[in-house]
Amino acid sequence: MNDSRKAYTHRAEATVIATLLMIAIAVVGGTLIFIFSSATINSSQISGTPSIELIEFEGYDATDSTLVRGHLEEYLGLYSGGLSNNQKTEGERVTVFLHNKGIKRFFINELRFAGTAYTFSANEPTLGWYLANTAPAQGEFAILLEAPDTLLDSSVGFIEPGQRVTLVIGLDDNLKIGRDAQIKITSNNGWAFLSEVEVGDFEFN
Repeated sequence: MNDSRKAYTHRAEATVIATLLMIAIAVVGGTLIFIFSSATINSSQISGTPSIELIEFEGYDATDSTLVRGHLEEYLGLYSGGLSNNQKTEGERVTVFLHNKGIKRFFINELRFAGTAYTFSANEPTLGWYLANTAPAQGEFAILLEAPDTLLDSSVGFIEPGQRVTLVIGLDDNLKIGRDAQIKITSNNGWAFLSEVEVGDFEFN
């Protein structure tokens, strides 16, 4: 009888000790997380330049048509989508609609579409509709602002805080209708944003 009571007592003590150890581990872990988080928050507040960036994909136009649309759902005139021939071929255009929901200017360091890297088309927007007919060239992308014939006048691609823009991509490859093509945009700070475009389709959120 005494032996059974001793065994029961030892089991009870083991349970209490295990519980105390779990609580101690949780407290220590929580303290470490709090310390690291506080250090990160404080450094961001001191520098005044939070590193969080947020780009939202609001839609695209990859239809097999002679004209493509922008982020205002308007057709872009001489931004030709190519021929209606049941395919998207190199040199034709695809548009992607973006919204910078961050609090600072978003610089596009790299743009990849369907696995191909595209370079920013740094053109003078003063050429108006003529420019709209020639830029971006094959393998390039341009940033279209509010007006259908106004491109970003810069040597680098960027989107202002709160701004909505249209990326106009001059295809460098042939894409089959119905294919899902991934678009990946990477910022200068290394933030990457991905979305899917269905070739031959139009989507606007």
